[in-house]
Amino acid sequence: MSNIDIEYMTCKVVEQISSIDEECQYCINVEEIQDIVEATLAKMFPRTAKKYILYREHHRLQRDAIENLMRLNKDLLFTDSEDMDLKRDNVKYIILKDHVLTYQIGDEAGKQAVCDKCRSLGIPEEQLDWAE
Repeated sequence: MSNIDIEYMTCKVVEQISSIDEECQYCINVEEIQDIVEATLAKMFPRTAKKYILYREHHRLQRDAIENLMRLNKDLLFTDSEDMDLKRDNVKYIILKDHVLTYQIGDEAGKQAVCDKCRSLGIPEEQLDWAE
């Protein structure tokens, strides 16, 4: 893309944003601007549009991962119980005072290994029947 191409495309994007703002009388958000840029790129520079789409998807996945970690961190830090269990993305977490044990939900051998570890730590048998 040349500088002229970039200027022309920028003008097209600004025109679209301006027409939306005039029609709807609201502030357009960043995601909507990115959608307009993506659509404009797709019409004018398909190969660049593909890279832009992949770039946006990569960053969306990063944001989702950070959000999941923050949610898990909140669950871990703000629980009233000294011991707890939770699940995220098909993984079961058994959180004890000094240990975090995990297994894939549906993996009976993995669950059994976690139960065996809990038994070795003195966890009573009646506490080893957690829901999945």
